[in-house]
Amino acid sequence: LGLRGRLQLGLRDASAAYADLTEGLRQAAAWPAEAVDTGRLHGDLAEACMHLGRPDEALTQLTRSAEAELRAEKRTDAFCAYSNAAQLCLDLGRIEDCIALLDSLLTEPDVVAGKVDDRLVAQLRLVRARALHAGEDLKAATAEFVTLAAESAGWEDDPGSHAMIAAETAMLLAESGEFERAGEAAGRALAAHALAPRYEQLSNCLRELARLRAQQQGPDGLDGALAHLTTAERIADEARAAGFEPVGRSLESALAYEHGRVNAYVGQYDDALAALEKALALVGEPGPETGGAGEWAECVRLAGIVEGVYLERPAAALTRLDAAVDRLAALGHTDEREPL
Repeated sequence: LGLRGRLQLGLRDASAAYADLTEGLRQAAAWPAEAVDTGRLHGDLAEACMHLGRPDEALTQLTRSAEAELRAEKRTDAFCAYSNAAQLCLDLGRIEDCIALLDSLLTEPDVVAGKVDDRLVAQLRLVRARALHAGEDLKAATAEFVTLAAESAGWEDDPGSHAMIAAETAMLLAESGEFERAGEAAGRALAAHALAPRYEQLSNCLRELARLRAQQQGPDGLDGALAHLTTAERIADEARAAGFEPVGRSLESALAYEHGRVNAYVGQYDDALAALEKALALVGEPGPETGGAGEWAECVRLAGIVEGVYLERPAAALTRLDAAVDRLAALGHTDEREPL
């Protein structure tokens, strides 16, 4: 039943997988603990729950998976399951629970003694740093990211992870207003990216650095912001040439949107509107499917603000917004329509 459940997950039939795995766990209760890998069953069931949109149940299954692995003295597997549980807590907004869980893991005697794989411990610390940031403890989060970035620089067999960690570090440093250090961290991320490409993460990082510079420094930060966007454009070109497909937004449309936002922050409203028009053209008109509708609506929203408020063309802005609201309503995108 466990194997059937895993195969059903591979076939993307989460409901069938859920049924098989649940029955597998029911039957496993009648067997000696050492006869069945219940940790794996709980872990697979957690995956099925996530596909079915049941994150709370998935969290319960991940916790049970970790507990089963501990009973079986598979501590590495247990820590992996707990790491996934902590990340899910963070995704659900349960920041205090996430930090409490990670603190308890990081103070385990074998972790303190250095007997647990250093990459796994680094993953736990990375999730904790993200939770600290989500909990608005920017100083502590930044300090931990800086430490992790320094450590991961020595991972010669895994430059991609270093690129990701250094990119996140750069964003937190920029959020703290430390733009020189942020630029240095971004440079290290780019060097690692050259060895193991992380197109989406680096593009996200550079766009965020540009936004923060423009937002915090105004016109004085424009040159630096545009330099970051130029590098992001190069990465988007490289990604397109490599046939890379981002998980989230198109790198090109996201870049055009950020040009619009950066120019708006520094008072270049005509340039901002032109960039947002480009972003809208790249995103394309929304269809009945949900993908792209939110991004399109956000571009329309910001274009409406720039056009109606800052360029003082309220009639044109209202026409734009009314047409967008009607289109989204006709397609059933009520959530995306609300901000407009």
